[in-house]
Amino acid sequence: MEKEPKNVDFLQHRAKTYFKQRNFALAIKDLETAFEYLDGSSDDDILTTQILYLLGKTYFANRQYRKTLKRLKLALHGRPYPSYEPDIYYHIGLSYARLEKFEKSIFPLTKCIERIPTDGCYMHERAKAHQMIGMHAEAVKDFDALLKRNPSNAHAYFRRAFSLKALKVSDMGWLYFL
Repeated sequence: MEKEPKNVDFLQHRAKTYFKQRNFALAIKDLETAFEYLDGSSDDDILTTQILYLLGKTYFANRQYRKTLKRLKLALHGRPYPSYEPDIYYHIGLSYARLEKFEKSIFPLTKCIERIPTDGCYMHERAKAHQMIGMHAEAVKDFDALLKRNPSNAHAYFRRAFSLKALKVSDMGWLYFL
């Protein structure tokens, strides 16, 4: 590192090690330094996007949700690997939810579902967001779709019952808790 202090690859790999050790402060420091060293040339575009993606996930793990949003939105404007897009949208949606901006979390979570419709985690998070802003009919639809795929999801049954109760669909909502 002393011979090549601007070695972005080294900083990126060391940051991944720090992340695995849950030393998020050092991981963030290395990734922010790597981001500064990249000059934005087209050759670095993919690498810059990678660094931004890792930064966003690290800020999320460190519960810095505003910084997560900033970095992941920049990553989306770059050229993220298509396989990373759902994860980027997922962490954007979760960050909005953690900031209690549930309405803003719905769009990115919908993008996740569009890209990987078989992942129930995305559907569950969107259903919870719908529920938190009082869109109980939409929440019930998401919970129903989720339960069709995974009938043993107790959390989905539990939350679905609350939305049904809010909609006053049935006075037997308690049955969903059994």
